[in-house]
Amino acid sequence: MKRKALVLIFTAVFFVHTAAASEVTVMINGKDINAYNGIEPYIENDIAMIPIRAVAKNMGAEVLWNRETREVSVNDDIVFQIDKQYAYINNEPVKLDMPAVIVDGYTYVPLRFVSENMGAKVEWNGEKDIINICADKSPVNNATISSGTISENAGNSNTVPAASDENYFGGRKWSAIAEKYKNDASVDKLIFVKYKGDWDADVIMYTKDADNAHGWTKVASSSAYVGKDGIGEASEYVSVTPEGDFGITAAFGIKENPGTQLNYIDVTDSIYACGDREYYNKIIDTSKLDHKCSGEHMIEYVPEYNYGLVLGYNNDGIYGKGSAFFLHCKGKKPYTGGCIAVDEDTMIQMLKYANSDTRICIYNE
Repeated sequence: MKRKALVLIFTAVFFVHTAAASEVTVMINGKDINAYNGIEPYIENDIAMIPIRAVAKNMGAEVLWNRETREVSVNDDIVFQIDKQYAYINNEPVKLDMPAVIVDGYTYVPLRFVSENMGAKVEWNGEKDIINICADKSPVNNATISSGTISENAGNSNTVPAASDENYFGGRKWSAIAEKYKNDASVDKLIFVKYKGDWDADVIMYTKDADNAHGWTKVASSSAYVGKDGIGEASEYVSVTPEGDFGITAAFGIKENPGTQLNYIDVTDSIYACGDREYYNKIIDTSKLDHKCSGEHMIEYVPEYNYGLVLGYNNDGIYGKGSAFFLHCKGKKPYTGGCIAVDEDTMIQMLKYANSDTRICIYNE
């Protein structure tokens, strides 16, 4: 949707001086909105404040209240956060002359916002202290901010997440990924790896939750280490953690299965993460194969491989593209050879939630 052309016809620029609240009348298409349940506008610090529900309803818009986040949304395009100085239009902040407030159970916002962002024509009658808002009796159209490209793998969803989602997920990139998968029946767990620079990252796991206003509930989190060379394009020859959006193909551990739904590989003396061409990027059991493996003898990696998840990277086993990329437990070093390492308690928690419908998303914070 595109923003309607803004037309303002007034002489006092909404900073209405000297008038008391009871002396100001707001009309929409000639109708006094005081008739809407007796709600009255008011002036504070020379700024006219109007009840947004009454105005929006009379402009043909849908208004919703979110008790949990204390937000009022208009047609899902405009979001007001109570007692906050900013509103959001398609997830882009717009500063208000005064914060949105609740008075007697109704949300009030500055009149200026209506004229500048809801496509209305506004007239001020200074002699009679009447503000007249002229608007078509049709759903309000608002500015559309291009969502842009989140990343190569973050999807092309046209749905713009609400402003509160950005705060909940820690930024627009992450809320866009969560929005992308919210209605995808093939995904019900998300693991976000937020790279912070050097070897440091934060890891957060969410499970899909229809009862949560954001669609997802956080179930585990930890500080983390990534590859010694950061994140980016991985290969066999650099210590880089692969950047992107991947599945989870299996779980493993030197210790007993803590209760994951995934196929769990018990790491014994014959289990290797193979880097040889024949079984490249596969976890193999050499007791069942005629192969002398030169890859990682996994049982030697304590505590790193006490528990782990296998990333669905290079599933085709292209030689040299990189192998043995895991989410596993932290060891002594504050970095990895390309895996992601978290606290062991967090790793256990993630294993309990992880399943074949889990995605792990690795990007710059």
